[in-house]
Amino acid sequence: MHAIDLSSLEIRDKHELELDFKRYWEEFRSSSLEKEKEAALNLTVDVFCRLVKQHTNVAQLLTILVETHIFSFVVGRAFVTDIEKLKISSKTRSLDAAEVLRFFTQVTKDGISHGSNLLTAIEILVSGVEGSVVHIMKALASHPPAAQSLIEEDSLQLLFQMVANGSLIVFARYKEGLVPLHSIQLHRHAMQILGLLLVNDNGSTAKCIRKHHLVMGASLRKQ
Repeated sequence: MHAIDLSSLEIRDKHELELDFKRYWEEFRSSSLEKEKEAALNLTVDVFCRLVKQHTNVAQLLTILVETHIFSFVVGRAFVTDIEKLKISSKTRSLDAAEVLRFFTQVTKDGISHGSNLLTAIEILVSGVEGSVVHIMKALASHPPAAQSLIEEDSLQLLFQMVANGSLIVFARYKEGLVPLHSIQLHRHAMQILGLLLVNDNGSTAKCIRKHHLVMGASLRKQ
C-alpha cells in the first residue's frame, strides 16, 4: 500500500511540474518586458532540470513539454547572453574566472541556481537529439563574438568549406539518390549557421575571408 501511495505521489509531482513548465514557458513567450521574460525563463529552466531527474527518456519529455528546436535555441541564446554580460561588466572586457565561477554557483533566495541550471539544460539538450545541437549552434552564431571565436580556431574556414562542398557534392548526389535527405538537411543547417555568423559579425571575418579566399573558393566549388 505504501509503495502504491509513493508511486501516486511521484506521478502527481511529475504532472504538477509539467504544468509549471508550460505555465512559465508561456509567460516567457507572451511577456513583452525583458525582466519578466528573464524571470520566467529562469523558472522554466529550473523546472526543466527538476523534471529531467524524474524522467529516463529526455527526448520523450521534450516532446510532451515544448517544441524542442525553439527551447534549444532560447536556452543557447540565454547562455551566451549571460556570458557576454559577464564580459561587458568586467573592467578589462574579458571573462574573469572568479566571476564565471560565481555565476555558475550562486543561488538566489528562492533556491534557484540560474547559471548551473543553464549549463545543465544545455548538457541535457546536446546529449539528447541531434536537432537540439543544431539550434543551440544557431543561437551561438547569432552573437557578434561568435565569428571571431571560430576564426581563432580555424573553424570558420572549415564551415565555409563544408557549405561549398555540400552545395557541389552532396546536393548532386542527393539528386542521384546516393545520399539521404538527412544529409541535405544538415548541410542546409550549416548554410544557415554560416549566414547567421556573417550577418551578426562585427567585421572581424572580412580579413579572414580575404586571407583564405573563402568566397572565391566557394564560388569555384559551385562551378
